Amino acid sequence: MVQKIGVRAICGLWDPSAKSEVIEQWITNLPQLKGHVKIFKGIGHFIEEIKPKEIANEIIKLARLI
Repeated sequence: MVQKIGVRAICGLWDPSAKSEVIEQWITNLPQLKGHVKIFKGIGHFIEEIKPKEIANEIIKLARLI
């Protein structure tokens, strides 16, 4: 059963979690994630250390949907 919850994925391209097969697994299990994946180039796992404003903006956008 698909729940109507807001989800987002934010990954750094250098992070193994940004591999297309991993993203596809997430989308398979959270179909509402489709179209809501943002991948930053030139960044690894700790995106919030390099792009804190962008992370905060994504959280705010999602919170406004609730």
